[in-house]
Amino acid sequence: AQHELHRLVPGRHWYVYVLAAHPEHKGKGVGTQLLQAVKEMARLDEEPLTAVYLECADAMRAYYEKQQMKSIKTKELADPNPAGEGKMTAHAMMCVPSLLTEKAQAEGSDPKLYPKV
Repeated sequence: AQHELHRLVPGRHWYVYVLAAHPEHKGKGVGTQLLQAVKEMARLDEEPLTAVYLECADAMRAYYEKQQMKSIKTKELADPNPAGEGKMTAHAMMCVPSLLTEKAQAEGSDPKLYPKV
């Protein structure tokens, strides 16, 4: 199943099961705000994390890469859409907290707030 990909991420990590915006709000930055909120909560977590992790369809890969997430594995899956072509590509995407910390520091945030990996 698609959700078995999260086993690729070692150590304590956050697995974002679903991140979505209502269709009326797509293209308005709502998804980006939601992802930034997840990253901020991960940085403030009392226990160090190895990564923030999620899975996405091929069509969303470029979006998550722009959000400083990296594809660590790709897997072909059965397409859940009955009108689909029978297969879909899922990407395991990961953002390491140290990368989040570097970005936060570049933006002028207090580095003492963020866990180190």
